[in-house]
Amino acid sequence: MASGDGVIRRNHPILAVYAGDYPEQLLVTGIKSTSCPKCKVTKKDLGNPAAPLDDRNLEGVLQALALVDDDPLGFARACKQNGIKLVVHPFWEDLPYLHSFLHYVSMIKLFGTTDNYNTEYTERLHIDLAKDAYRATNHKDEYVQMTIWLERKEKILWHEKFVQWQELAVETLSTLVDRQVILPAVALERQVKMTKHPTVRSVAISRLIRDYGAKHFNIALAHFAVRLLHPDLRTNRLIEEKASQMDIYFNSVPVYHTAKFIAQYPAQEVIPARFDTALIRDSDTTTTGDNLKDYRVGRVRVIFSIPERSILGLFHGLKPPRYLAYIEWFTPFRQAPEPDHGLYQLKRAYSSDGERLVSVVPLLSIQQSAHLFPHFPEQVPHGWASHNVLDTCSRFFLNSQTDRYGFVRLQ
Repeated sequence: MASGDGVIRRNHPILAVYAGDYPEQLLVTGIKSTSCPKCKVTKKDLGNPAAPLDDRNLEGVLQALALVDDDPLGFARACKQNGIKLVVHPFWEDLPYLHSFLHYVSMIKLFGTTDNYNTEYTERLHIDLAKDAYRATNHKDEYVQMTIWLERKEKILWHEKFVQWQELAVETLSTLVDRQVILPAVALERQVKMTKHPTVRSVAISRLIRDYGAKHFNIALAHFAVRLLHPDLRTNRLIEEKASQMDIYFNSVPVYHTAKFIAQYPAQEVIPARFDTALIRDSDTTTTGDNLKDYRVGRVRVIFSIPERSILGLFHGLKPPRYLAYIEWFTPFRQAPEPDHGLYQLKRAYSSDGERLVSVVPLLSIQQSAHLFPHFPEQVPHGWASHNVLDTCSRFFLNSQTDRYGFVRLQ
């Protein structure tokens, strides 16, 4: 017999416990109906708790059964003497269940607690899978017909469950639409929790460019300042003109390597700060809703804040958000995901002069982390690794299965 580890072993099974109802016990022991399978109590004493509980003589029963071939007359007398029948005809009515309780103490001492002694489940399955299936046949070659009947019944049952699930989903969605309820996954409220002090108190802008990959830090910061100071400017040409006239009055900024976003419901979610990809609300969108057009995937290069002494000169008294992020953008979402797998395809975004498209955005514009995996060619380059694939691969897919928020939002 094959064991759990797959090894074939020779076994010598020993029947220790047989769980069965009263008629089945009659068939196994061969006793007369209304008798006790375990003791010699008489029929009139079945309801008497003070009756003696003398066990049946197993040796006598075995000796009687041994006479069946050699001495039929002696076999009949021995069976009668030991209280067993020659032919078993189960008696299915007026079962003396109460008397069997008197043997529970000795049975529990012998075999332990009565876990799984109840045959209700198997009896129910016997009706559903055997009796009903047999009644549905013409009683000829019944096994094939019973198998087909059960298979069809299971298919109907699963289809019924599927229809109920679909109806419930439609009803729930209709209720939400009628009540104008925003799904929790789409209207997720988060709070940012930053460390009391920056990871590095002062990082030179030249180091941001060299070590953090923030190549266009000054330009992106100037664009952010122009948008904050002049929200009425809509065209890129006007924004470019204003940004080119701005001077950055400082050469270093405090930098944070970790940002923790805490959802009010249901739990915390940590978004790593350095070089991670995230789903970010795009400030260039004109819509005010919460659909996919409002978002864009970007790579977080630097999380920083403006030194207090430089805010007045750069923003002319207007207070900017305390925490800002330098972002390298990926291409906007297409009208629809890929038809084969339902995932959106993204590429690194470039400006008209061939440079990476970058921006400085408020840290709170980051909604959640985004998991990108590369579009694998037939032969994967040997140099690809987790730390460089975002720079070496040209096409990516956005994973929408990381959590329920992404599953709802990225459809």
